[in-house]
Amino acid sequence: MYEAPKVEIIEVEVEKGFAVSGGTEDYDQHPW
Repeated sequence: MYEAPKVEIIEVEVEKGFAVSGGTEDYDQHPW
């Protein structure tokens, strides 16, 4: 049950990364 909220947060950060960076490379570099 602790993994669920963690994944949701990551998804939000991913969308944020897409909006700011516009690519997946920046997301891969993050320590998430």
